[in-house]
Amino acid sequence: MVTSAARSIVHRLRPLRWIAVTLVLVLTACETPPPAPPDPDTAEMESAVGAVVRRAREAVLETPASADAWGELGMVLHVHGLYDDAATVYRQAAELDGEEVRWPYFLGEVLTIRGDDPEAAFAAFRRALELRPDYAPAHLRLANALAVEDRLDEAEPHYRRALELAPDLVPARLGLGQVLLLQGDPEDAVPLLEAVVREQPANPRALTALGRAYQRVGRRDEALAVAERARGPEVPGFFDDALMSQVIAKGTSTSLLWDRARAYLDAGNFEQAAAGLARVVQRKPEDAEVQHQLGTALQELERPTEAARHLERAVALDPSRVDARVQLAVVWMDAGRGDAALGHLQAARAERPDDPELPWLEARALAVAERHAEAIASFEAAAAESSPPAWALHDWGASLAQLGRYDEAIERFEAVLAMQPDLPQTLFFLGLAYEAVDAREDAIAAYRRTMAIEPNPLAAARLTALGQ
Repeated sequence: MVTSAARSIVHRLRPLRWIAVTLVLVLTACETPPPAPPDPDTAEMESAVGAVVRRAREAVLETPASADAWGELGMVLHVHGLYDDAATVYRQAAELDGEEVRWPYFLGEVLTIRGDDPEAAFAAFRRALELRPDYAPAHLRLANALAVEDRLDEAEPHYRRALELAPDLVPARLGLGQVLLLQGDPEDAVPLLEAVVREQPANPRALTALGRAYQRVGRRDEALAVAERARGPEVPGFFDDALMSQVIAKGTSTSLLWDRARAYLDAGNFEQAAAGLARVVQRKPEDAEVQHQLGTALQELERPTEAARHLERAVALDPSRVDARVQLAVVWMDAGRGDAALGHLQAARAERPDDPELPWLEARALAVAERHAEAIASFEAAAAESSPPAWALHDWGASLAQLGRYDEAIERFEAVLAMQPDLPQTLFFLGLAYEAVDAREDAIAAYRRTMAIEPNPLAAARLTALGQ
């Protein structure tokens, strides 16, 4: 039984309860729901691109309060060139999670590409640097954006900070050199630009800037020489950026996959190049260039069977593709199939009769096929046209030795070692040739030199046999 005093307390509490409920409802009503994400027209996109855009947008619709979902959509839009929508989405991601460095960083890059609001781009990069002040690529991108707007005094310290954090960041060295040149300090610009040219000897921007710097410090002959070299194609501004690589990885259009794979090839990252090129081949199986480049990457990875398959396909699609034929011939020679290589080299010579390397390769293919008499004749014919490379002299000597012409073989092996003194295989063959002509001490010396370069059980066995 509730007493009158208890009823009085309950009646006093009920208004408080309703006040609390009302406050919750008011606060809930005041929360602004996230806006609807952009809805780009995917009808004209590549099917793979349209699918990934739609999936990313659906994820935002399912979890509209998720900064990660918004950011994922932004990266997909960004990498496929939908910069206006990407900027909108990155702003929303940053609003939902103000402590995540990626969203202002990617926003700064998108706004820089658009070029219509540099102040907003600067602000975005600066916010990224507040969150991660030790990230060298962010300093570089902010410096580049400032330099484009002729704000050189602001750009300079960011270039310098980028180099403090990442001394091997070549674009930062180039940017700082260009800024110093524009600020009237060519003396300090020269060593920076020279360092860039050492790293990237065909970079036209670096060569042009270095030529101007040489001109301003009175080194006119060097300026002219550098200017002559500055007429090549633009070098891609590829540099290591762990954050931006997350955006790049979202690219699924054929052109993006192709561009990324070629960048990996240029950087010597053959695993990544092969993976990307394999995806491009699935979409463009009839493209001889893609087949050729995939064969190249696989050849560098020492996967000869796969390399040969794609190089064969490239040649079948485009029989005039000489470089693919030569690479395929090299693959077959490395596999011991000289006769298979020979046909491709002969076809290559028909397309490119003045190439001085092809006769030497053809002679080598004959040697690999153990057609030594023909190989020697081909080596002699090639020597009448051009000077032999070291590898050709070695193979020539090996064919001579196979036919018992040891004195001539020794002559060729010695010529190889005059060019490259520390070739263990040539030293070992030289030892065998010396043994064949009873030059015991010379043979021992050759085997010992072989062993000094690298352990060689065959050379060790010959030394034992010779009482050493």
